[in-house]
Amino acid sequence: MARLKVNPTRMELKNLENRLAIAQKGHKLLKEKQDSLIRNFMECYEDAMALRKQVDHEFELLNKDYNMASLELNNQVLNELLGDRKSNPHVDVHFESVMGIDIPVYEVKSSEKEASQASVLLTNGYLDRMHENSSESFARIVEMAALEKKCFMLSEEIKLTRRRVNALEYKTIPDIQETIRYIELRIDDQTRSQQARVMKVTHR
Repeated sequence: MARLKVNPTRMELKNLENRLAIAQKGHKLLKEKQDSLIRNFMECYEDAMALRKQVDHEFELLNKDYNMASLELNNQVLNELLGDRKSNPHVDVHFESVMGIDIPVYEVKSSEKEASQASVLLTNGYLDRMHENSSESFARIVEMAALEKKCFMLSEEIKLTRRRVNALEYKTIPDIQETIRYIELRIDDQTRSQQARVMKVTHR
C-alpha cells in the first residue's frame, strides 16, 4: 500500500473519492466476469473431457477393425481402400462471441463421391465399419478440438481478468484509500490550525 503523490487539497480529495468509486465498481464487474468465465470454463472442460474419452474409445474400436481387416488384405491395398472414401469432409470456421471473446466454431461438411469399383469388390465388413465410424469420429475430433480451443482461450482470459482484479483489489483501491485518509488528516490538521489562530486573534 503506497500513498499517491497528490496535493492534500479538498479538490484532490473529491477527485480521489470519484476514482475510488469507479475502481470499486470496476472491481465488482471484473469479479463477476471472472466468476462467469470460470463457470464457462468448467462446463467446457467437462464436455471436452467426456468427448475425449468417447474419441479414445472409438479409436480403440477403429484400431481393432484395422487389425482384423489387415489379416485379409495387405497393407498397400488396405491403405488404398481406406483412402477411397465415400465422402470428402472439410471444416468450415466461424466465430461466436463468449464473454467478449471471439471463439472459433468448427463445422464439418462433406461432399459425397462415388467409390471406385475396386473398393467395392475388395472391401470387407471391417473396412465398411471403419469407413462408417471414421466419419463420425472425425466430426467428434473436430468438435473436441473446438472445445479444447475454447477452454484454452477462456483460461487465458481468466488469467488476464484475475490479474486486473488483483491489481484493483490489492494495489489501486488500497493506494487510493490510503491517500484519501492522508488528505483527510491533513485537511483536519489545517482546519484545527486555522481555528486555533482565529481563537488567538479573538482573545487579544
